[in-house]
Amino acid sequence: MQARGVHRHDVPQAGSLGMMCPEASTAGRQTMGEWKPVGPETVLADGEMKEVQVDEVSILLAQVEGNYYATQSLCPHLQTRLAIGTLDGFVLTCRAHRSQFDVRDGRNLAWIPKLPRLARRIAQAMKQPEDLRTYATRVQDGQVWVEIG
Repeated sequence: MQARGVHRHDVPQAGSLGMMCPEASTAGRQTMGEWKPVGPETVLADGEMKEVQVDEVSILLAQVEGNYYATQSLCPHLQTRLAIGTLDGFVLTCRAHRSQFDVRDGRNLAWIPKLPRLARRIAQAMKQPEDLRTYATRVQDGQVWVEIG
């Protein structure tokens, strides 16, 4: 078995397959769970993203610079489907309010940035910006796998 591109946001375990994602952090970290296949390694071209269903979990899968990344599929602000947003490099932009997230670790980069400063402060007082939940990914035996916990 050959594995590559494991993107885990925690400390690697002895004997784990693949490599750690160098940009990984603990923001939005998903605990260790069960690995599930989501499609062939050609499921997405570089720079593409799509929503996939894994068991009962809806996930946004993205490929950037040859690596796969997986996050929750809904924006934490108003639960808008992130797959209808845009992906520019590692930056995922929600279509509803233009909030931006880094697909590598789920970090919130900009929260409803188009609102005027005062309106944004009021909105933040009502609902704090949140990071996206992320899931570890790997490519093994020609398949993309996501760790669901």
